[in-house]
Amino acid sequence: MTDADRYPGLAWYTGESRFLRLIPWAFALLAAVALFNGDLFTTVALGVPAAVVALVMPWRFEIDPTGIALFFGLGRHRYFARDTIRIRAGRGGTVVFPGSAERLGYPLTAGLVEHDRLELRRLVLVLGFDVVD
Repeated sequence: MTDADRYPGLAWYTGESRFLRLIPWAFALLAAVALFNGDLFTTVALGVPAAVVALVMPWRFEIDPTGIALFFGLGRHRYFARDTIRIRAGRGGTVVFPGSAERLGYPLTAGLVEHDRLELRRLVLVLGFDVVD
């Protein structure tokens, strides 16, 4: 019996980026100020990236023996079971590829500079995730 079997459902690793959590709200606030001032171009230039980051980039993730939970801005979250994803954990960072996706995935960021990339790689290998380089 492995440690993963003994403690199911507990988050073994949690990573979050305050920058990715706060920057969409800051951009949205600046876009609202620009809209209030009548500057439509600036409103769109700030609002669209804010919406894309909030909807596509997870600001927090939790890894447990059964899968990975991703938390996005605006309260959205997704859970991927261990058997339905592939993880690329190399020098360029860690990316989760759901299903049969080859190119588009969700980057797992733990702040602006990831200090424990090797620890994250070892953990997903120990827990039995499909890891590719």
